Amino acid sequence: MDNNRKLSFDEQVEWLEDHNVNIKDVDRCKYYLKQKNYFYKLIGYVKRFNGDDKKIIDSFEKLIDISTLDMELRYCLLPLCLDIEHWIKTYILRIVTNDPNEDGYNIVNQVINSDTNPEDFKRKLFSSVSYYDMNQEFVIQPEYDGFYHNPPIWIILEISSIGKLRSFIKYMSKQRPGNKDLFQINNSIKYINKLRNSCAHNREILTEDIYSNYNSRIPHNIYTSLRNDNFSKAQLYKSLFLKITLTLKLHKRLCSNETHLHRIMELQEWIKRTQRFQEFYRTDDIFTIFFSDVKNIVNTYK
Repeated sequence: MDNNRKLSFDEQVEWLEDHNVNIKDVDRCKYYLKQKNYFYKLIGYVKRFNGDDKKIIDSFEKLIDISTLDMELRYCLLPLCLDIEHWIKTYILRIVTNDPNEDGYNIVNQVINSDTNPEDFKRKLFSSVSYYDMNQEFVIQPEYDGFYHNPPIWIILEISSIGKLRSFIKYMSKQRPGNKDLFQINNSIKYINKLRNSCAHNREILTEDIYSNYNSRIPHNIYTSLRNDNFSKAQLYKSLFLKITLTLKLHKRLCSNETHLHRIMELQEWIKRTQRFQEFYRTDDIFTIFFSDVKNIVNTYK
């Protein structure tokens, strides 16, 4: 069946059955698709985990549970990423404030001018407070327009998410090679930013690679550090595992004990939640293995 077109609810049910998803109660399935979760989001799990030689999501009940667990895990992970983002901004500003040779403008000019396309990079920094008008002219919101020509770091921090701070962290870590916090942030920020964006934009994350993929590349210092934390090679080559591990490890290092403990408790509740419908998961099920992986991460960095 062609799923590149709009499908009726009857056709959606038929598509699921054609892809090895057993539906015991068709009326309940249709109600769920109409009222609870939309078909075009759910099929991402089916396409990822079902095929001619595999049938991991073998029932509609399991599909619903995986979708719910995915959503609840994102709700746990996003606050971790936002905590780190807030701490990094505070940390950057503290370093700048304590540096008698830094006025808050120089660091921004240095980072912008080191880019291969400084003007384009500056526009990206201001993208959250700007737009292109009908004549394709770049327009900045009035309250920020006066800062565009020579922006200070406190304005950049105000308008930037964690992804836009990567160049600043890289610059600062080079300027301060002995700073272990900056070193770890610089190593981890790319992975944390990807996880943050997936969670913030409500993208499924359990459809990411939770299988080991040895063709992927892991920087040596990250690999060595996490192997020293007793994670296996197979675990580290799972994309989602790596992102969650680096996020929780950095959160423990940077954030207060009280904040970290609160986030740990939220993840522990999610781990308990994975046990609600144990009958859906075999001991060798890819999701069961991943749930155990997350428990391992939490126990390591609690």
